[in-house]
Amino acid sequence: MQAGQLTDRVIFERRTQVSDGAGGYVNDWVEVTTTLAKVERISGVSQEVERMNAGGLIAAPPVRVHLRATASTREIATKDRARNLTTGEMMDVQSIQPGSRRRLVLTCLLTEVV
Repeated sequence: MQAGQLTDRVIFERRTQVSDGAGGYVNDWVEVTTTLAKVERISGVSQEVERMNAGGLIAAPPVRVHLRATASTREIATKDRARNLTTGEMMDVQSIQPGSRRRLVLTCLLTEVV
């Protein structure tokens, strides 16, 4: 994958217990890594999910996220979420496939547009 195709800046976050400052803990999203990626809608895929939007259900096709395999991106897990800082879209990481030695391909479900 050529660097010019990586046009979206994406932050990956993981739900983690963090101190609340008063001796307790709360669950919060903590950054795993931020990287450049190519985010694309998967067309022609029948596996669609329904989500609520303004009182109605809409179908959201899966999203494919291509990124370079680095030490920090190899830490991404299926329990994580991704936020496309370019468009504001939030995505849940559903699967991770190695595209090659130097590339990862993630399948995500679009959950909302901020």
